[in-house]
Amino acid sequence: RMRAFCNYKPLVYAGIAWNPVKKFFLSPYVSFGGYGSVKAGLQAESMISKYFKLALSSSNLIGDFSKKGYGKDLAVTIYSFF
Repeated sequence: RMRAFCNYKPLVYAGIAWNPVKKFFLSPYVSFGGYGSVKAGLQAESMISKYFKLALSSSNLIGDFSKKGYGKDLAVTIYSFF
């Protein structure tokens, strides 16, 4: 099912996952569309033990570091594996 909203633009997304060292991942991406315009994001993940992973991410780096951007976003996530 698909709905059309007058203020929503088709979303285009591109990103990569990079593993520079063992147990550490960086995932930068850019997107355009949706309810906003251009967004740049970054997620950093690290395995801190056999059962836990810590992630720090922002889906709006432009808003976080530029006065021209709107909105700020920062998330800290802890994953647990059983």
